[in-house]
Amino acid sequence: MGAAIHFVQGLPIVLMALTIVVAVVAVGWLLVSLVGRFSSARLRKAYLDLPPVLCGALMAGQAILCAVLMSSVWKDLGSAHQSVLQEARALSFAAKLVDEKSNPEWRPAITAYARAIVQREWESMSKGAEDAEARTTLDRMHTMVINGWPGQSASLRSALGTALQEIEVARQNRLMAAIDFIPDEVWLSVVISALAVLAFSSMLLSHVPGTARITVTMYGIVIGIMWFSVIAVDRPFTGKISVSNAPIARLATPP
Repeated sequence: MGAAIHFVQGLPIVLMALTIVVAVVAVGWLLVSLVGRFSSARLRKAYLDLPPVLCGALMAGQAILCAVLMSSVWKDLGSAHQSVLQEARALSFAAKLVDEKSNPEWRPAITAYARAIVQREWESMSKGAEDAEARTTLDRMHTMVINGWPGQSASLRSALGTALQEIEVARQNRLMAAIDFIPDEVWLSVVISALAVLAFSSMLLSHVPGTARITVTMYGIVIGIMWFSVIAVDRPFTGKISVSNAPIARLATPP
């Protein structure tokens, strides 16, 4: 399941949407054909007694499930964006606190940290791996503040400590958001729910195959659009609709 979703996410956004919708509609048409070909006369008669309202209930369940997922992934996207902005603001503030003459290593360290995030960690963190150089650079900045330098006042050390703490919090939030995507087990539930909708529609309208195909096509389009709205933002830093690294990238070049 994860491999299929990863493949779809690699497509251009329009092609992604079309692929998802066409795939769901194709499965619906396949189910209509299978029900029509392999159902016995006894089953066909039993299909006539199926309550039509149950089809609407099943579709409502699919819609509610997708709505919950959409709300979750879009909320996660907003949280990921806020963590990037918070980290960039804290880095920028920390850079401005220290005069370049009093500590010439401070601003280059911030630049190196930002560059490591943009060039390597932005991709690796979606696989659950933080960049070693970024971590080492941030630790070195902590060490510089603790050890101090000539002209560093107590108030400056306190302000830098607070800024570094904010960077750490924002960094952890960003790393956690990067791997906070929908598990395969949840996607399996979504797929089974959609199959139930399409299969029930195929059985309910098995005596009118043309109507059955039209119905599963409409349901397939709606289901495909809902799935696309979730899949497109399920990877907040690498998906087609994702958080930009621009706020941090601006700090990756020397002033």
